[in-house]
Amino acid sequence: MKDFLAPVFALFVVSQLTACGSGGSDSSAGVTPSKTIVQPTTDATQIEQPQENENVTDVDLSQDEEEEVSNPFEIDETPADLAEPELPPQESGGIVDVDLSKEEEEEARNPYVVDDVPATLVETAVPQPAQFSLGSEITAIDSSMTAWMLNDLMKTAGVKDVNTASNSHSWIYTKQGVWFTTSLEDVVVDEQGWPTSMTLRDGSIADSFRTSVMTSKVRDAYEAGVYTLTFQGQGNINVTNATVLEQSDNQLLLDYYGDGEITIEITDTDPLGTDNYIRNITLRRPSAVEGETFNKAYLDYLKPSKVIRPTKLVGNALLYAYPNANGEQAALTGQAAWAKRTQLNDAKWSGDHGAPYEVIAELANKSESHLWLNIPLAADDEYVQALATLMLNNLSANRAIYLELGDEINKMTYPNILGRDYALNQAKARWPNVVIGETTAYSDARITEDMLVLNWQAARTLEVAAIFKSVWGKQQNRIAVVLGGNSRYARDAEAYYSALLTAPVYVNEEDAGLPALAIDALAMDVQLTNTSATAFDDGNSDTFIAEAIDYINGSGRFGDDSEAPGLRYTVRQVSEISQSYGLPVIAYAGGHNLSAATATNYRVLKNTAMYDIYQVLFDMWREENGGLFINAHGISGVGIPSSCQQSYYVLASAVNSLGVKETQMQNEADAPVYRATMDMMRALGQTK
Repeated sequence: MKDFLAPVFALFVVSQLTACGSGGSDSSAGVTPSKTIVQPTTDATQIEQPQENENVTDVDLSQDEEEEVSNPFEIDETPADLAEPELPPQESGGIVDVDLSKEEEEEARNPYVVDDVPATLVETAVPQPAQFSLGSEITAIDSSMTAWMLNDLMKTAGVKDVNTASNSHSWIYTKQGVWFTTSLEDVVVDEQGWPTSMTLRDGSIADSFRTSVMTSKVRDAYEAGVYTLTFQGQGNINVTNATVLEQSDNQLLLDYYGDGEITIEITDTDPLGTDNYIRNITLRRPSAVEGETFNKAYLDYLKPSKVIRPTKLVGNALLYAYPNANGEQAALTGQAAWAKRTQLNDAKWSGDHGAPYEVIAELANKSESHLWLNIPLAADDEYVQALATLMLNNLSANRAIYLELGDEINKMTYPNILGRDYALNQAKARWPNVVIGETTAYSDARITEDMLVLNWQAARTLEVAAIFKSVWGKQQNRIAVVLGGNSRYARDAEAYYSALLTAPVYVNEEDAGLPALAIDALAMDVQLTNTSATAFDDGNSDTFIAEAIDYINGSGRFGDDSEAPGLRYTVRQVSEISQSYGLPVIAYAGGHNLSAATATNYRVLKNTAMYDIYQVLFDMWREENGGLFINAHGISGVGIPSSCQQSYYVLASAVNSLGVKETQMQNEADAPVYRATMDMMRALGQTK
């Protein structure tokens, strides 16, 4: 085997272009005066907003400095003594030996099995990864989301340009007209994330607590009409950018004209000191159906998808094993970990710890789609067993589940690199006699960090799958076990994926079977990316598009023997490897991977030729025997990039990409990627 997987790091995107095409989506709607509810104690319009940062100046950085900027949160040291958790022993309880049939033994091992499922439903739930079909990635929940996913907008609340992801709440506070946007920990909140007092942790008094919804500037992103705000408790609330039509005890009817953010401001809470603070605030859309978590328009958009992959709903802290201040995985290990997960009654479902698992299962049920579930990387056996039980009890009987450990574990950019560090340390602890830089008796390949990460990923994936199958018992035929790689971070896709499927360290150190024989599919990324190798013409969008199509097809300057072989040849390599083990190759993330950081990218993403790019991509994937294809993007939009106004360095990771469409109600005619996706879904008979 070859040495492979040299580190690859995110690059700066440099734009010297000063003009963009027509059709920009920025909006600069004004904000109507603050509407006072229940005797406000401060005027929201008098609060001074902090000044925006100055434009970044061009600076010559060393390679080390560039890496540090691209990943300012990288943790260099992760405890090496995080040993692999063992499956807790089963207590005998003094059980007397009894001769049981095979079925009775299975039932005794798994008390959670549901037996009364109609055979017709179970039959339809068998996963079919080898069949070409289209699925969807799910948009992240945050205040700027343009997808109308949730009926209660307070679950999405946040403050634009303020990072609230790592906090248990999304409230900033004000004092004497100043916004305090970096001290969210000073706000005293209850377990669900509601402020319990105007007194801060340092004993000082805040004038107000503020949070916002619908913060995107994309035009026509939000629904105009009458929104319903409800809450429990006593205090004062201000609302901006909406007119109060009707007010009653703990309920407001708000007229919103569909543009600009709505800000909710608490100016007093629990004034009598009786622990009756303002809490359980909801803000429901005009089209919301009482008692329904998801908006009908969003479900209708999602229903044609064969499979949904709600990676962004799991939360980055869980996907990539963020350590706490002590370097521990307290959120995913130990007896109390499961109880710490996001709950249905929490104030927000956004941020690093994601949405409740119950919501993830419900989304699959309501959208009539199968579920691709990414298992938190550092979850111990007890946590995995509880998650498997929850999914068995909450996922409809005619829904299949695809299991993948973590997400792009071997990726070298933040936040994935935190997960890679965790996996590497787990591998070192698990196989202490395997030394990086040396060869082994069972392989002539030099042991690298990447080799250890891949082997641990394969080993832990099989352990997680075994726990799920044990819990699901007779219904384990609804489970598809997936090993996912990332070919963009490998010099040699063949060596990379072969190592993932054969896991020589795991197999030989533990006398284990080949992972390839214990999984159901091999997953890869199939994305159009403009790198230094492909170097599409960044000065002309038409040339850019033509070269992108050549790259997908592997034609022109992207032939098999070229310095930059086309995407087709990577897919072919991985497909041939997977087929050699009788496995289908599936795409966990397919489509474009172009940010809107440059004027050319922005014009390309807006171009009607994106329809052709996606049709070519789908055709190539089918020709190379690809199976299930998850579109990497949901509904998301961006404004005109700053590079359209002037030239300066922009971090690619700081600029979002347009999704399959920009807004919930954008039609197919104006959204070429969405139209291409829907045309293929209709051709495959997926529309419901």
